Amino acid sequence: MKKKNFLFLLFIVAIGISIYSCNVGGKGNITTYPPVVAVVDYDIKMGGTTIGTIYGYFATPSLLSYDKGDCIYIQQFTVDSDNQPSDKYYTATGIYGVDAINQSYVEVNNTIELGTSTILFSQADGLSHVCFNGKLFTAASCKDKSPRYRLVYNSSEEEPNGLKNLYLLAGPSPETSSTDFGTLHAFDVLYLIQNYGRDTTVAVTGSSEKSVELKYIDVQLNYLSEISETSEPVFKQAGTPFQIFIYK
Repeated sequence: MKKKNFLFLLFIVAIGISIYSCNVGGKGNITTYPPVVAVVDYDIKMGGTTIGTIYGYFATPSLLSYDKGDCIYIQQFTVDSDNQPSDKYYTATGIYGVDAINQSYVEVNNTIELGTSTILFSQADGLSHVCFNGKLFTAASCKDKSPRYRLVYNSSEEEPNGLKNLYLLAGPSPETSSTDFGTLHAFDVLYLIQNYGRDTTVAVTGSSEKSVELKYIDVQLNYLSEISETSEPVFKQAGTPFQIFIYK
């Protein structure tokens, strides 16, 4: 994505800071949403283009320059609850500050090979949601402004209770930095869930359906924090385990 210092935006996104409602001249109850990451989708029952966020799904008829499956950052959008074109879903308006987030596919290997992916992260975190449909967003800080991200799953590891470790790696770019710089990236984990996922059914806020059938995996995100004196990679856990979902 463009080089903006979004250092640990996901921490803010995850707890929903700064959502507020206001009545504007008695013409509607307007809710303003803070910065979010989102996945673009298409639902004919919701009028066409939609976004999936941690707050649920929203119809976004004005968001025409992105395709289904694109991952984006939105600085702000609003929902006028009293002036909606449908009573079955919410339509978002006032969308601005939209930026594309680069995405990659998860790598499935039977080992963790660093290769040139030797960037050390000082911090990292991950975020996923049922409305992201198999996408995982990461926020990480390192001394590179455009790291070449990878996400690796080691299929040979033991998995107590089915918990899968995912390893965040990155190779250097020409745009190195003398200080830590925060960037966002997205990963498509669809393949992993299709082959190793469990079934469940949940209700999805803002969806045109009351409940949906899903597959999911339990994961723990880890990031490369140092290289030992014996040249062994040392990983730290990023937060606590969470789930990643896809639609069946």
